[in-house]
Amino acid sequence: MKKSLTAYVNGHFLPLDDASIHIEDRGFQFADGVYEVIACFGGNFLDIKPHLQRLESSCQAIRIPLPATLSELESLVQQAYKKNPFTNAMIYIQVTRGVAPRSHHVSESMTPSLIITVRDLPMPSDEKLAEGASAITLADFRWGRCDIKSIALLASVMGKQEAAANCVDETFWLDSEEHLLEGC
Repeated sequence: MKKSLTAYVNGHFLPLDDASIHIEDRGFQFADGVYEVIACFGGNFLDIKPHLQRLESSCQAIRIPLPATLSELESLVQQAYKKNPFTNAMIYIQVTRGVAPRSHHVSESMTPSLIITVRDLPMPSDEKLAEGASAITLADFRWGRCDIKSIALLASVMGKQEAAANCVDETFWLDSEEHLLEGC
């Protein structure tokens, strides 16, 4: 029998199929939130503290109060990993400003939403490891604050589509001076 996946949503671990966010969550309405992805290899988290610090920094940059301390977040990430069936996993953390009637105005009284999901981490084949990956580069047409891990990822979706159209594995963003920034 296949084990069902578990998500963390606003204070509760629950089956992924039962997880939901209010329709007026600002993450859904405005992409008003941030995210972080942490890789885990057999229970060993890759750079968990720097990832959580960047999540905190992204929240601060757009003035969303981090809904837990860094040590609480680290514990939640570890619990989420243990509640899911993957040896190698991607842990996705998303923080939104919270639920409020749809308005561009930001109310100071909102409670941020915190969501953590865990997925299987795709590993490259032996062939891919031996021959390497292929990629293209594109001028970075995302917004100018790529240090903030915004959940508005349309540009990354478009970059991945461009990579597929060019029969390569990845697209990397270049800044105006042709410096490599990051992949999609």
